[in-house]
Amino acid sequence: MPVNANHAPSPPDDDDKGDDDADEAGGHTMPPTPPTENPTKHPTLVPTLPSTEKLPERLMCQATGDPHIFPFIGGKFDIHHEGVFTNMEYKEEDNQFIFQSKMTYCSPAKPWSGGLTIKCIFGLALQTSEGVKLETSSKMAHIRYNGKKVTKRLQMLPGRVFLKQVKKRVRMRGMAGIILPGDYEYTITNGKEYYIKLMTQKQYSTFFLSLTKKGRDWFGKAPGICGGGGQSQYVKPPNTDKSDDNKAKLKNGGNVIGYPCQKCVAGLGYVGALCSCHEFLVAPAKQLFAKHLAPGTWEKMGQFKLNQAKMRLEQKKCLLFMIRQPEGSLAWRHPALRAMLISQSNDCALDALTGTAKNHKRFNRAELVDNLCNSAMMLVSKRSPSKTLCTLVGKCHLKTKRCHRYGVGSRTRRRRRI
Repeated sequence: MPVNANHAPSPPDDDDKGDDDADEAGGHTMPPTPPTENPTKHPTLVPTLPSTEKLPERLMCQATGDPHIFPFIGGKFDIHHEGVFTNMEYKEEDNQFIFQSKMTYCSPAKPWSGGLTIKCIFGLALQTSEGVKLETSSKMAHIRYNGKKVTKRLQMLPGRVFLKQVKKRVRMRGMAGIILPGDYEYTITNGKEYYIKLMTQKQYSTFFLSLTKKGRDWFGKAPGICGGGGQSQYVKPPNTDKSDDNKAKLKNGGNVIGYPCQKCVAGLGYVGALCSCHEFLVAPAKQLFAKHLAPGTWEKMGQFKLNQAKMRLEQKKCLLFMIRQPEGSLAWRHPALRAMLISQSNDCALDALTGTAKNHKRFNRAELVDNLCNSAMMLVSKRSPSKTLCTLVGKCHLKTKRCHRYGVGSRTRRRRRI
């Protein structure tokens, strides 16, 4: 997605006020079994990390496109099966939060997908205990609240759930007068546990989910493809350390703990992993979407193939493009963002090989910049904000009150050109 120049409220901590936020506003086989009407319950797995492992200060999950999923902790992976999947589900007596993604066909099978047709995220829906039910998709030019179109730009919903919607329009260098179609952004927060961005466009949809300091208590009790079930949810398949993303993570001082789904394949030549996540498939009766998606045929994964020469060439193009951008050069100096930059450059390369947005030659790189900017925004801490992150947020022409000490937060509105 292109980068938005409009103001976006920063992720709240548990002591933030809702009004403040409103003001600042080779050959593995996946299970061939088709989805059942009542999928199995979320499994209890063997932990791959000691319980004392230190968690990141800001727990963030991101999923974009066809679809590349970055869980709260652990490695990046793709899902190429059709259905509605649980991103995260938290339930207590007086609190219930459900967040789902609808993934459907968007491209023919590729050699690197093991014969699986490519799926994309086209729909996003969530529900809170206060009765707030929101839904949007790539085919909508709006978001729906309890089935009705939201027309206001800013709106406070029951439970002090704050909603902001923006239509994003960004021109890209070398393509004067060309505006990417159907680009919308929705910011949702309750000022207590979570901060969410839903972004839709014609090609596919993207989401960012960040848990606040208070929301971190949900981690370990909120299973889903984001890995909110805790460290015990993660599984480390054979050859995980040999995948391209994980090698880069280890080289830059990170840990490799696996993936939040039971069935995954990874190894030499893989960019992240391919996972089935069948245990998080949602039966039609439990889907939040107005139009339910019936279970389809569960595709069987065949032999994995990837043209390494073409992949390396596209990776180099995407990474060099980012390093030459002000945002990319700053991200390269931040340990957490460097690994993310390498991983997202690999995704950019895969998208280029897949032919995503082929009518807009630089679309994938623009989306890479946008994802990096939104990730940096969500990683900024309120009590000890990083100067590098705040500088990066400023370069992205985004605004947050967390970075005022570094001079970031001006209300001047500018349009980011790529």
